[in-house]
Amino acid sequence: QIGASFASLDNKQQLFSLKNNFSFNNFLLENDLSFEQGGGYAQLTTLTGSLLEGDNYSFRFESAENFKSEVINTRLSDFYQYTLSYALPTRWLYTNFSVDYYVDDYNENKSLTNVLSKNIGGLSLTHRLTYSELESTTPNTEHLSRDYLNGTLGLSGSFNSFSVSGQLNYDPAADDPILKSSSLTLRKRIKDPYNNSHYIEARYFPLNDKKYLWQLRHNVAWQSEDYQLNFSSGYNANDEWDIQFGIQFFLGYDYHHNKFIMDKSLSPGSATLDVHSYLDRHATGTPDVLDYNLPDVRFSGNSRWDGLKSGDDGRTILPGVTANGEFAFAAQWQEGSATLINDYVVYTHPGAYVDVNMPFFLITDLAGFVVRQQQGEEIGLRNVVMQLLDVNNNVVKSAETDEDGYFEFLQLMPEAYRVVVSPEYLAKKGLTGNVIGTNIATSGRGGFVELPAFVLRRMDSDVDFDAQDYSTFVINEENTDALVWSKDEEVNKNYFTLPAKGKVNAKHSLSQPSISTKDAVKKDQNKKIKEKQAANKDQQSQETDKTAVFTISSVIEKVEASKTVLPRLKVKHVKINEVKPDVSHVAEVIKVNETATSETSTVWIIQFMAHQHSINMVAAIDKYSAIGELFWAQKQTSENKALECIVSRSYSSKEAATVALKKSGLTGWITTTKAYSNFSPIN
Repeated sequence: QIGASFASLDNKQQLFSLKNNFSFNNFLLENDLSFEQGGGYAQLTTLTGSLLEGDNYSFRFESAENFKSEVINTRLSDFYQYTLSYALPTRWLYTNFSVDYYVDDYNENKSLTNVLSKNIGGLSLTHRLTYSELESTTPNTEHLSRDYLNGTLGLSGSFNSFSVSGQLNYDPAADDPILKSSSLTLRKRIKDPYNNSHYIEARYFPLNDKKYLWQLRHNVAWQSEDYQLNFSSGYNANDEWDIQFGIQFFLGYDYHHNKFIMDKSLSPGSATLDVHSYLDRHATGTPDVLDYNLPDVRFSGNSRWDGLKSGDDGRTILPGVTANGEFAFAAQWQEGSATLINDYVVYTHPGAYVDVNMPFFLITDLAGFVVRQQQGEEIGLRNVVMQLLDVNNNVVKSAETDEDGYFEFLQLMPEAYRVVVSPEYLAKKGLTGNVIGTNIATSGRGGFVELPAFVLRRMDSDVDFDAQDYSTFVINEENTDALVWSKDEEVNKNYFTLPAKGKVNAKHSLSQPSISTKDAVKKDQNKKIKEKQAANKDQQSQETDKTAVFTISSVIEKVEASKTVLPRLKVKHVKINEVKPDVSHVAEVIKVNETATSETSTVWIIQFMAHQHSINMVAAIDKYSAIGELFWAQKQTSENKALECIVSRSYSSKEAATVALKKSGLTGWITTTKAYSNFSPIN
């Protein structure tokens, strides 16, 4: 950041100021330089950073020569000053300690300060206590030495639309312990017709001399997308005034794509993320030569990132990460994909440069129904406990069916699974079925898959129990709707993921232990850092050994082998954006509540599709048009999830719907319309 300002005092003195900030790895360096027409100058340099998670330190060096302003006057004596401070916020109290050393031509001052602060309701209470030792020597006096203790008690809050604060300064050893510098401040923010914010401040010194009883200030800023113009003016009881004008902007550099990043709002005291986004086709959690770098990945976490996205190399520079606190962020690529890590949280310090490992995979959504045979009909069973098992029969997810017997398992990684009706549920309810579980290997292309219905019945004997079995459902292009695709076939063929060999654990950062999940950050953070550092060293050494024997030829062999091992990779591409019928003009809606006023007037429909993702209308019409009229509808599940569905027209009876379904030769679920709303025809 680079800024400049100008001020005029008493119509005589003119001040010019320059300011710049530089962010480095692990710390932030700031410089301020002011000079006047007579050649005098004042300089301030600060260095800030963090040693542990939650704390921060600051080192400050200030000097001036033959310079005068509202806060500095070195006409008679030059000076320099060093200040070191350390702050540690805790759950109960904010604590700060600082040491200060000041020297000019006649004085030497050493001080130690402690600050305690606490927010109680809408009030902020602060107490500052300073112990100082002063040694003074002038040509006309002897050497003087003394020590003293000063304190400040501050209280601030809001009243209506005003901000009010009071400051009471005291000296415990003085005859009159309350100092004249005590003050009362009133602030107000005002919006003008052009949406600019004006800040008006009035400050009153009730114990001060008559010539300096009050001070007024006004500040306003004009903002564009890339920079901010600042204007400030002040006037006091001594008939003194000042005017300042400056420009503020953040300037960063994206070395991956050789371009500058300019913004009005990003803080110079922030950190920067260097994100690598890629399709983890090898399912290892770390980038390798088999993976595919993802362009056009967008990020959330800072509103100023709206225009930033990954390039063809999958790289993105994201400045503006809040330092010295938890900062959560996420990434989005195409619908139908997800990151291996759900919650990214970085805890870092000003000026840090953090590498972020962000592997994606193509998700698979599994859905199905659980029904019961009753008098030759299939009735949906609600609250049936369904389980998703991995290859070691460990429960990965559980779900209960809704009122139609519908269940789903979303955002699954490429792996072999078994979907089963919970054995405990079957035993408790006394139910069984010829098929109580289905083995499935998810597609490397991901997509939406509807499983064959699980048909249960009452268990009559041990023979029923012995007849229980598991089926195998083979995914192919006829029963899978791919969610991620590209019109460019050369690009489209890159969208696949090989099956994972066991559980995949992705590291948040490949170079620094700065990023962790939200739960890990909220626990013992210092302990986690040490554990991650040790784990990273071991894991990096193992990965180094693996990399040494990994060759390009072995990757090519694996890709070629995948063509025969995983024929399901050749699923059809659902071209969502190609042709999508416009239904915005359609006013026809099935008015369920007006017709279904009694049991005898229940309205029936046939449901063909139901899932949380946007449905491809073209594919739905092509697949289910044999039934005749098709409708898009919304469905609310028992878990308050909103699903998009493709359903048939309405029927006056279940028998009529059953006859229509059999004639069409399609597979669907006959149900009532009470859980559906917002019906719109699509063909």
